[in-house]
Amino acid sequence: MLVDQRGTGLSNVLNCDIPEEAWSDQDFSADTYRSLAADCLAQLPGDPRYYTTSVAVRDLDAVRVALGYERINLYGGSYGTRVAQHYARRYPERTRSVVLDSVVDPTHALGASMALDAESALRGGFARCAANSACDERYPRPGQQFDMLRKRLADAPVPLRLADPVSAEPLDMQFGAGQFALAVRMLSYSDQTAALLPLLLDEAASHGNFVPLAAQAEMVRGQLEQSMAYGMHNAVVCTEDLPFLAEGDIDRNALRAAYLGETMLDGLEAMCGVWPRGVIDPDFKEPLDSAVPALLLSGSLDPVTPPAYAAAAAAGFHDAMHVTFEGQGHIQLRIPCAQRLVRQFIDAATAAGLDTRCVDQVEPAPFFLNFNGSAP
Repeated sequence: MLVDQRGTGLSNVLNCDIPEEAWSDQDFSADTYRSLAADCLAQLPGDPRYYTTSVAVRDLDAVRVALGYERINLYGGSYGTRVAQHYARRYPERTRSVVLDSVVDPTHALGASMALDAESALRGGFARCAANSACDERYPRPGQQFDMLRKRLADAPVPLRLADPVSAEPLDMQFGAGQFALAVRMLSYSDQTAALLPLLLDEAASHGNFVPLAAQAEMVRGQLEQSMAYGMHNAVVCTEDLPFLAEGDIDRNALRAAYLGETMLDGLEAMCGVWPRGVIDPDFKEPLDSAVPALLLSGSLDPVTPPAYAAAAAAGFHDAMHVTFEGQGHIQLRIPCAQRLVRQFIDAATAAGLDTRCVDQVEPAPFFLNFNGSAP
């Protein structure tokens, strides 16, 4: 059973035009973010106060009742792990098991951590290249190249003409720091695309060819415009995350040093200053204390939900197993080993005795040593 959460898909989607580069472009001011939020609110077909997780789990249980299921097994990925955990909190007697893939700890408030987690995953990817003899020989300094490109593009964008990666029509663009950060961030989400990064960085740094990076940024931008329901996103973040961030707990110096910088956090703070707070259950941010069996999956190089979040969430379940796949990014279910573990876990409805030997056999995608493909 697949259910469109309210505000997404065909369930009264709350969508509006907020450019993805807004989260990484230093030229976006607080006033611009507030204007984007106000314009977005004016476009929405529903009241965003009623599109939060606390309301969504009631919808999900109403679907369960309508279909006549006594208990359900839940799979949640990324933000979906927050929904699954809160459903298990609200309806423990109706939850047979939960699989949490790339986990958001229920006590954690996203916002300040996102740039730091992205930075950590990126540097971890560079360390993986250094530990691989073929990658290290071909790209001996990807971190230095990245830092040099970041500074150069912050000083001045590069004018480019390229073929649109979707339509193949000629496209003129100014490739700057915002587009660079967007491309790097999204390529970091998967081991398969992260394997391209040293090649793309070297092509730009050593040969002055920014077109491959720019094409990736443009392709990702188009995909995000089609897939993100920003009205629903803001309804969740401005109710469940930003109000729980204390300025004293934010390391601004660390944020400034990260390639995404403070822009993402500052943008969210500005937008949430305009956005109405929605419905949230009183215990929403409290740790779980649940007897529902749980399987938690992480990638060691996840740029948005690192394994530490899953480790914290696992403490809230009496019957739980947390599995980390080395070198992997965000969302593990595409990995055959993860699929086998999920099947075994749901069949047994317990984490006890789960055979995890296949986890050690999973390897990340090999790095691309040239544009012909990855290394053997």
